[in-house]
Amino acid sequence: MEDNMYEKDKAMLQNKILCLIGGGCIFLTLAAPYFLQGRIDEKAVETLKSILIALWAVGVPLWFLWELAGYTPPNVEAFDRFKYAQSLAKDLWIGFGAALAVLWHIPKIG
Repeated sequence: MEDNMYEKDKAMLQNKILCLIGGGCIFLTLAAPYFLQGRIDEKAVETLKSILIALWAVGVPLWFLWELAGYTPPNVEAFDRFKYAQSLAKDLWIGFGAALAVLWHIPKIG
């Protein structure tokens, strides 16, 4: 029983750490180009934005695959929760990627 509590606490701590890392990455992705605006060449800022969008588009799916490959569920219920969490994360990833594209590149087209 005590081992089970330890595993649950460990999993909750890991989830909190991953949420903090993810939130920090999102913040840095949004803040970096605006912080550098006016400090470096405009072309360099646009290049940075394009690189960040590409990393966001490719890096997150690679993370999902890496996470899935390394996950061994203790039971079917745990795997269903894992799939549900990845589904929610995927939806957030798509929404944030679309928002980045709209904020950074679509206004330049018109």
